[in-house]
Amino acid sequence: WSLLVRLFMTGVLLVPSRGPWRILRPAALVWFVGGTAVIAVLGGPGALRGSHVTLIVLVGTVYGLVSVIAAIILPQIPDLRIPQWGLTRPIAAVLLLWGFTLTSHAVAGGAVAVALDWLHLLAAAVWLGGLPALLATFRAIAARDRAAAARVLVPRVSRLALGALIVMAVTGLAAARRTVPALEALATSLYGRTLLVKLALVLLVATLGAINRFVLRPRIAAGRAGALDAFRRSVAAEVALGALVLLAVGVLTTVPPAAVNRQASAPPLVLAGLAGPWHVRLEIAPPRPGWSEARVEITGLEDARPVAGAAVQMVLTALDHAEDRAVALQPRAAGYAASGDLLSAGWWEVTIVVRAGGREARTSFPLIVGADRAPAPSGQARALFEAVRSRMRAVRTWRETEQITDGAGGVALTRFEAQAPDRLAFRTSGGTEAVIVRAVRYSRERGGPWTKDTLPQPIALAGPLSDFFEGAEGIRLGREAMCPDEPCCVLLWDLPRAQARIAARAGERSRTVRMLWMVAPGHHMTSRPQDLGAPVRIVPPQR
Repeated sequence: WSLLVRLFMTGVLLVPSRGPWRILRPAALVWFVGGTAVIAVLGGPGALRGSHVTLIVLVGTVYGLVSVIAAIILPQIPDLRIPQWGLTRPIAAVLLLWGFTLTSHAVAGGAVAVALDWLHLLAAAVWLGGLPALLATFRAIAARDRAAAARVLVPRVSRLALGALIVMAVTGLAAARRTVPALEALATSLYGRTLLVKLALVLLVATLGAINRFVLRPRIAAGRAGALDAFRRSVAAEVALGALVLLAVGVLTTVPPAAVNRQASAPPLVLAGLAGPWHVRLEIAPPRPGWSEARVEITGLEDARPVAGAAVQMVLTALDHAEDRAVALQPRAAGYAASGDLLSAGWWEVTIVVRAGGREARTSFPLIVGADRAPAPSGQARALFEAVRSRMRAVRTWRETEQITDGAGGVALTRFEAQAPDRLAFRTSGGTEAVIVRAVRYSRERGGPWTKDTLPQPIALAGPLSDFFEGAEGIRLGREAMCPDEPCCVLLWDLPRAQARIAARAGERSRTVRMLWMVAPGHHMTSRPQDLGAPVRIVPPQR
């Protein structure tokens, strides 16, 4: 998405200002802003994978055709004055910088960090980008007129550069405070040392800027001979140093912030799941916003042998805000891995997709990174929650698949069949089977003989996932997205009695839960209720 934004805005900036292009340039900008707004309203980038894609393509195509027709016809109308739309290129430039911010380290710090990063880039573009433009302007002016032009241009550029420098300093300090946790990190990490080099270069550029403002600018205003030539040489030196600053920035964007080195000592989160014929082990270190590394090991369930030559992808689907990511994991010595700014703050469903030997399978886990980003609890969220709760309690028969991983590499997959109010059958991935009828339980291990015992009291089933609705607090709405057959919305709530946080994807028409996730101490659970209301027959086994 970052690359698409940058390519599109670069195209807008390069479009000529004459002929039909004069209309197409602002039309393209409006098309981009409008299309982005439509996608955001429909649930974010994920909407492009649902039924909304037809509407998005239709609206974009119709608007594009109208724009092209207008660009061809309007210039042919006599005496029609077409506005210059002088703000088109500045707006495109601002959006281009936003495209860079989309993949910056600041994304892990939330909306404020992203805004500060964008302001930092904008100030740098005004200052360092304005200097070559100033030199080009002087070169285009006749020699006899340069001194007069300099008396007008230099004070204006000087004031603009001073303002940009102040913004850069403030936003840069804010970013450094977030990415460098302590002064010693400036010397002990690659990020810190590169930042010191960048600061030294910026200091040199600022020194030249101060000479231009306080020494050469008064001389130019006084019309002293040679002052303008000295000013141009000084600006050329600023441009050269500015190029080195940008080189240092390029290095900073490719290495983890110094704060990550301190976090790396934190224990990694190890999630495990079952995907078809494979056991999947996912390790995230550190499990925090910002730079992290994801390592995946895949082994066969039958022989526990590592699976080589597989195509492995990690799909990150935000549950409390509109954001989706897909990361291709590359083969490493002990499995597959990827690193970078993988995770931002919020609720996530992490899905590992494995393709090997002509087969494809997947497994998913819930993950909360930092604080979730859902809005505050609301009456609308409570109303939907109660409607879903009531509908699920009305279901009398169902099947359910539940996977729990303990965050340390253990996993259990259980398949349930239930018949309210008092019949339940299940089988775990470890080979345990049980059938419970009222208070009588029949159980066996790995196909062995059935044993019978009596529970302290009869079981009481009140519908699928009913236990997770009791005692809910802080109910709020997450993102909207398309389920296969209806629009869905994510509900989030807390269960203080279990120290658990819950997310559930519910159908907006059916009012049923399509998927439920739970994160609690030692528990990362994914549960998928199925076959709601389908015939289920649970009877005691033949012993």
